[in-house]
Amino acid sequence: MAYNAKTLPQLREEVYGSGEVDDDYVVPDAMNRLVNRSFRRLYGKVVLRYPDLFVADPQVITVVSGTGEYDLSADFFRAVGVEVETESGQWRRIPRLPLSRRNIAQGASSSSLVFYRLVGTLTGRQIWLRPTPAWGGTARVLFIPLKLVDGTAGTGETSSFDFGLGWDEYIVNDCLIRACAKSASGQVQVWAALRDEALQEVLDAYHDLDANEPDQIQDVSEGLLDVFPDYY
Repeated sequence: MAYNAKTLPQLREEVYGSGEVDDDYVVPDAMNRLVNRSFRRLYGKVVLRYPDLFVADPQVITVVSGTGEYDLSADFFRAVGVEVETESGQWRRIPRLPLSRRNIAQGASSSSLVFYRLVGTLTGRQIWLRPTPAWGGTARVLFIPLKLVDGTAGTGETSSFDFGLGWDEYIVNDCLIRACAKSASGQVQVWAALRDEALQEVLDAYHDLDANEPDQIQDVSEGLLDVFPDYY
């Protein structure tokens, strides 16, 4: 159940209701863009702090022999991990290939050693498997999706949206700051303080989301990848 749910029109009206901005100064379409830009900033801050809480269902990729580049989901925001399915039906995590080590896979067997890189293009984002697979199979990308407060992400104006305690206050004050930045309003510093306070409230709420979260388990195979690539 959403305890702090708001719709896009409600968020707009809260900004307009401040008395500092009206729909003549910032028309509703422009306010929608301000709301979503503000939310993206908030979402990015929270996701960077607590990525494990926002992982979506993995994107499954059918790997074709001879093809190393694959498009990522349109709502892709950040990767959490990439895995390939082994012949025994188990999932094996594969390591990321930094650009500075792009030649590490030269001469390696394309059926036993797999790395990945995420690449941004003009038309979207891709995952590159290196060396180019000489095998067919299945890979999956564990990722955090991009979220918006408008219909672009499938939430229409009548749909409610909830991002935790304090999220709406952050957006309203951030929109007021940006809408009134050129008007020299004396309230800007007050809104900035309220926005920062709301941000801390949101971060604190997600920090306490699961008080019973277990200690992290270390993957002891990480340091053995270069020594025994066929086993990990």
